[in-house]
Amino acid sequence: MIISDSMRAAGEPDGISELGGQTVYVKDGQARLKDGTIAGSTTNMHQEVCNLVRFGVPFKQVIKSATINPAREIHEDANIGSIKVGKRADLVVLDNDLNIKMVIARGKIAVDNR
Repeated sequence: MIISDSMRAAGEPDGISELGGQTVYVKDGQARLKDGTIAGSTTNMHQEVCNLVRFGVPFKQVIKSATINPAREIHEDANIGSIKVGKRADLVVLDNDLNIKMVIARGKIAVDNR
């Protein structure tokens, strides 16, 4: 399974964020407290998928690690984690370079980059 400790600043541009009542400063994608302590990750699931593919993990294994495996772990695989009639229809469509082309949330197009 792909696991991230990403925080609210994930996917956001550099700047100031918050974590548990503490001010977090994000610079060059790194989230740190005022004293320089790492506050958490700013990577998102898409970035993690791309990283794993780049590291040489087989694509099919990466996709299972981002979808059905976590769904099974939380006992929600009857509702999410794969494409099947009756499931929630949360999908991300990627091109061959792993760029996001479309996001479908609960069966409705939420992002369309075609």
